[in-house]
Amino acid sequence: ITEAKKDKCSIVIILLSKYSAENHYTGIKEFADVKAHVLTQCVRESQNIFTKQGFFQKLGYQMCSKLGFPIWLVQKPEGLESKHMTMIVGAD
Repeated sequence: ITEAKKDKCSIVIILLSKYSAENHYTGIKEFADVKAHVLTQCVRESQNIFTKQGFFQKLGYQMCSKLGFPIWLVQKPEGLESKHMTMIVGAD
């Protein structure tokens, strides 16, 4: 994390074993967020991690969100005047 900060990386992906995730996740996030001010995305290693459908898509969503990029953009419905206060809500 310290080296990534020196290299001015935007985000660091950390692959953790089950043991490390259970015992060190909080310390890693605390150091990265509070002391080093580096964004991190931790991934807990498992046997089928890379074969799970949608794994990389979800990882990309999480990283984009942390970097401040919009995950979804919604088109404004036709005929909706801008003077109205409107909230567009989506459900999956």
